[in-house]
Amino acid sequence: MPYLSLPTLSGYLRQNGCTVDQWDLNLLFYEEAFSMAYLQTVFQSRRHLLSLAVQEELSQSIEMLHDVEQAKDVFKTEAFYDYSALMWAERTLEKVYACFSLLYPGTYFSKDYFRIEGQSITSSQAVIQAAQNTLSNPFIDFFNLKVLPRLNENTPHLVGFSIAREYQMIPTFTFAYLIRQCFPEIHLTVGGAFFSKIADGLKKDHHPAFSTLVHSAVKGEGEDALLKLVKALGGELTLEEVPGLIYNTSEGLLKVNPAGLALSMNDDIGTPDFEGLDLKNYWSADLVLPILGSRDCYWKDCTFCDHYMQFSGFRSRKPQKIAEDMSYLQQKHGVKHFQFCDETMSPNFGRRLAAALQETDTHVHWYTMARLQKGFDAETADIWRQSGCLFILMGLESANAELARSMVKGTDNSITEAVLKNLHEAGIFTFAFLFFGFPGETLATATETVQFIRKNQRFINSLGSGVFYLQKSTPVFRNHQAFGLIPDAEDLQDDWACVIRFQLQKGMDTEQAILFHEKFREEMGFAYRAALWQKIPRIAFFLYLSRYGKQKVLEHNGLSALEASLEQVRQFKQQGNAVAAAYINQSVLKKYTDQPLAANRAAYFALEQHNLSLAEYWWKKAQTQGPHLAETYLLEGLILQQRGQLMEAVRAFENALQKDVYLVEAYLALAEIYHLQNNTAEKRRHAQEALKIYEVEKSLNRFSFYTPADFAVRYQAILPEASIA
Repeated sequence: MPYLSLPTLSGYLRQNGCTVDQWDLNLLFYEEAFSMAYLQTVFQSRRHLLSLAVQEELSQSIEMLHDVEQAKDVFKTEAFYDYSALMWAERTLEKVYACFSLLYPGTYFSKDYFRIEGQSITSSQAVIQAAQNTLSNPFIDFFNLKVLPRLNENTPHLVGFSIAREYQMIPTFTFAYLIRQCFPEIHLTVGGAFFSKIADGLKKDHHPAFSTLVHSAVKGEGEDALLKLVKALGGELTLEEVPGLIYNTSEGLLKVNPAGLALSMNDDIGTPDFEGLDLKNYWSADLVLPILGSRDCYWKDCTFCDHYMQFSGFRSRKPQKIAEDMSYLQQKHGVKHFQFCDETMSPNFGRRLAAALQETDTHVHWYTMARLQKGFDAETADIWRQSGCLFILMGLESANAELARSMVKGTDNSITEAVLKNLHEAGIFTFAFLFFGFPGETLATATETVQFIRKNQRFINSLGSGVFYLQKSTPVFRNHQAFGLIPDAEDLQDDWACVIRFQLQKGMDTEQAILFHEKFREEMGFAYRAALWQKIPRIAFFLYLSRYGKQKVLEHNGLSALEASLEQVRQFKQQGNAVAAAYINQSVLKKYTDQPLAANRAAYFALEQHNLSLAEYWWKKAQTQGPHLAETYLLEGLILQQRGQLMEAVRAFENALQKDVYLVEAYLALAEIYHLQNNTAEKRRHAQEALKIYEVEKSLNRFSFYTPADFAVRYQAILPEASIA
């Protein structure tokens, strides 16, 4: 889908007499670079930079991409609504990402991530180096081949870049650098949601970004600043009169202009203008258009949040005007799906919007974010649903009352439960955001959140989870001492640092929070039976909701029959019902003789029964079927350990941990081996890692294939002085 900043800025400039082209270079990259022809062209030009082995691998990989155009079509046609076809298309695109990573050594590339090894985005100097890195930066070739010629055909006076996410930093500034080299007469400026968070890093004399990448920058909302910058470049104003502009003078001295006034969303800012964007080529069978009902957040107290950085204060557009916007865009572009990009929408505002949509006879489907607050009674929830709302995303963050107060969330579990229940029963698909590792959180308080999810899973239709990260522009950072945080001194020195590493004086540290989150996600995968929302992007999921309805989407089960059976085996084993576990496991083996997961579990059972020859039999089958699975390496290590081949076992366990760093069994086995070798330091190190994972699994009451009793016996045999509850 289009990103809203360009249509909003373009609409404002056009209504004030400016000629504007808006380019979605993200879409252009996927359209042009994700093709056999492009990859072959670039491959031929870069052969001399690649080893013979990589050349051979690339030749084979590119030849296998004969169906990449078909995969791209899946996203744009009715095949999009065929889940198996959509997953096939996603897997095909992953092969393209792999080709880019081979073509450009040191590049890590996926649909969610872009990084160049050794080149941070937290320092302007590092970004400048990345923009000139012809070995590893794929965007240099792309812009030279596909984009700069278009600028040559119709050279603008001003190019503005909007950076919404951190992974856009290198692509954006690569393009800026190239334009600066080829078209020195073009003024380059930058802004956007993410860039507003780091814009203060430009505030110094002789900043290298102003001499190498861009000429100016805007922090916060950009409409008025961009219009007046256009006028300044045309001689009607001076640069000093452009509100909020950050730049260096011709002498290299810093200038930061005072911020301008917030524009009215009713009188100044009009309907988003998508004219010029290639709307027919966005990668979804039905186009979703973004729209905005309000700017900023009316709550705006959450201590971990910095979304306010991009706004000039909270204000909203009249619901009647929003309904007219949606009706106009529906008729002009033939769309019926909208995403509200608001930080949050209040229950009452949604009721007024519903009335306006009914008054204008506008029939659409939409989704938004909202707060877990009073006002979402059953009647309100039903009114929202009848107006076309299918999906609401809400910030739970934590179900522990003390932690919620520390976050200044303003939530209450009883209200949260009622809101989620009302929305669910009205037919709206609910989504809860949460994260672990906020300062002061412990395993016990984190577990309260998990228990809340378990209790209310029927009403929490979907969720998104993560780990707390410290952002430089948040209240928690400004008051880090009060929260017991020690920011990383090295990160603080980087001029474009947004996320700061830290140490905690109490509670879970980041490593524990990551571990807890991984185990939580593992449980949720089974609890929600690998539901559709866990498998496809949010926009795609919204469209599936629109096409198939809530009930059918809820019934989707993404767990394979094998995964479901193995989970049943694990549960019976944890309950102490070894007979039932063994019975189901035997059924699994008969049905899935060619699956490595089944063979690995059979090998576990054989080892527990001290039947080494049977364990070896099943492990060899697993090795043939899935030699690079973490469990296959783990089983190899356990068998070697029982044979007494300890050094070979160590290597196998280390291979297993490279695949899965949270394998309790591997750490425990390594501790046992080092115990036999009287290597106290390594024994304790691996035992501590095992205990850390065990404690997380104990708090979640979700253990791996081992049982708590097994763990306690083995751990105390290694460290007799230890006490395991």
